[in-house]
Amino acid sequence: MTGAATFAPWRKLRWLYAPDPVMAGYALRTTCTSLLALGIALWMELGSPQWAALTVWMVAQGTRGRSLAKAKWHLFGMVLGVICGVGLVAAFPQSPLMFILLLAGGIGIFCMIGTFLPGPASMTNYRIHGMRATGFTYAIISLDGIADPNHIFSIAASRATYIILGIVLEASISGLFQLGLTKRTRQQLAGTFEGALKSALGAVSGVLAGDPKALKDMQSVFGNVTALGDQVEFAEVELGRHDHAGDHTRAALADIAVLLARAQDLATLMRLPLSQDDAFRIEADNIRRFLLDIPDRLNGPEGISPILADLRDLHRECRLKVVAAFEAEDTEHDTREAILRHGMLQQGLVELIDTLRMALRQFEAARNPQKHDSFHAPIRSYRDWEQAIASVPP
Repeated sequence: MTGAATFAPWRKLRWLYAPDPVMAGYALRTTCTSLLALGIALWMELGSPQWAALTVWMVAQGTRGRSLAKAKWHLFGMVLGVICGVGLVAAFPQSPLMFILLLAGGIGIFCMIGTFLPGPASMTNYRIHGMRATGFTYAIISLDGIADPNHIFSIAASRATYIILGIVLEASISGLFQLGLTKRTRQQLAGTFEGALKSALGAVSGVLAGDPKALKDMQSVFGNVTALGDQVEFAEVELGRHDHAGDHTRAALADIAVLLARAQDLATLMRLPLSQDDAFRIEADNIRRFLLDIPDRLNGPEGISPILADLRDLHRECRLKVVAAFEAEDTEHDTREAILRHGMLQQGLVELIDTLRMALRQFEAARNPQKHDSFHAPIRSYRDWEQAIASVPP
């Protein structure tokens, strides 16, 4: 115990004396690439050659997909910033007030445009980074060029050259160190879905068991599913456009989100008086056990077909109970009310099972892509103008 306590503080520095091999390789690769970019920029006698190395560090990410995605948007931002910077200096070479106002206004407009691009509001998909790079390039070229407007084109060409140099070197060299990339990416997509499904089924099982903490736990599961969905885009970059595994995975994660919403509706119905009886509790317990076994069965030798067949049987049984409940002819008011609420619960189970079946089908399509698949699930973003205006502080 004393020895363990003695070495406990050193465990916090484990990243330094025993780093992860993948991250150590990433750091070594990025360092060598940045030094190479700096050497080439010095050899070409570019102005401010340090920006070539800094561009490598700005674009470099831990995975190939992230690096290419960020490089693409950084390059887009650089090109747009160069064009706007040259235009600003050419239009107002002797109007300092208009120059400053349009410089500040342009940077603000670029940042505003970034918030409206498709994807999450965070910078995880690098669209906002691309617009930020536009404003940054716009500023450095304009400020350097306004001091010497007659040479604005050579200044812009120099700045663009070392940025392109850093992007090209990082994207090229990182590709040399990605062996077995397609296989690892497919495994990552499968692991992404299985992790989200396991946590979601755990939350749904808690609802069926009547756990009061299940709804609170479901909020974190929603956030986790959303975060995982944002990362699918990087896997698509690594896989290329050979199949639609990324689209199917995105659709499967969306179905998991719908599954959680269905579970919340079911939890609301279960809280109604006269909604549950002993038969429903037994049925809910059986379904709960079935759901908890699904993640292990997905990795078993039987495949997904038996799971879908079992879900189809459950769906049929619940559907028959719904029909029986709504066709009941008992005239007693309390009994009739209880029967109808039992039918509503069974309908909630039907919708829950339907959503789970769709999620599993999408997962199977992502895990075993088919030829001539035309399925497409694009990235969508939802903007609420009323909420945005209402949230502005007075």
